[in-house]
Amino acid sequence: MDNNKTKNEPKAIIGDKELLKSDMTPEQKVFAAHVESLRNKILKLQFEIDELMPSLRSYEQSFIESTKEKADEVLEDKSENTEGGK
Repeated sequence: MDNNKTKNEPKAIIGDKELLKSDMTPEQKVFAAHVESLRNKILKLQFEIDELMPSLRSYEQSFIESTKEKADEVLEDKSENTEGGK
């Protein structure tokens, strides 16, 4: 029965160690809560970054293509202006 209690009891994982919250000091519980909160925030932000990156790449590619189109227009205009003068 005691083994079952420790299975379901809240734990904190630091490195490769699992610590039962009931064995922690109040200060350690605060640290563990901060660690857990920060890990969750990082996971959430990483998820958002993973969602945003394809959109960023798409806009970057569109921007690159638009600058190439404009450069081609400028080169074409210069070419038309210099052909008649030669």
